[in-house]
Amino acid sequence: DLYQERVVANWMYLNHVLHLNDFKVINGCSEIFSPLLSICGASACATGWHGGQRQFSITGYVRPPNAGGRSPLVRYMSSALLGRVKHDDLVNYLEFEPSVLNGLDSDVAYKGEPTRSEEMFQTWETLGAISDEVTTGSLEEDLDSYQQRLGHAQILWERLSSYGFSSGVEARLEQLDCVNSAIERFKRLAELV
Repeated sequence: DLYQERVVANWMYLNHVLHLNDFKVINGCSEIFSPLLSICGASACATGWHGGQRQFSITGYVRPPNAGGRSPLVRYMSSALLGRVKHDDLVNYLEFEPSVLNGLDSDVAYKGEPTRSEEMFQTWETLGAISDEVTTGSLEEDLDSYQQRLGHAQILWERLSSYGFSSGVEARLEQLDCVNSAIERFKRLAELV
């Protein structure tokens, strides 16, 4: 599980130190952490193509004999929520909180049933847009901006919970807290505080 304060903070610090030493850092399997790593100096970040390969896991390559299963559900990457939500949940959330929609070109696919390709293009466009918004070149200001984004996402998740949506909300709030704590740890590692 990547959502561990120490793991995220050290990943950020590694990108920061290598960037300071003129390395071009390319991160694989970074998914929602891409904008944060961009702030810390990453030249590029990558995410997987389909649902089961967005994050690296050796278990993705080792299957028990006769393993069945179905394809992962199509999801939407919400920049306001800083995470993925199931397509069905997105439709329900929009009735109460229209701000969970990104307002990007790729959103049009979610008016119907998006394909896997549309899902991934939507993810890439969203991660790129978040990175562009939060990466200005001023490390401390960018980290503060990202923490404000985390706070806004937390408020939205709590609001959705107050409307009766409970699926995954607690886990999302824990993940946001983890990332916020990781930023604070990174600031200490990088001697910004």
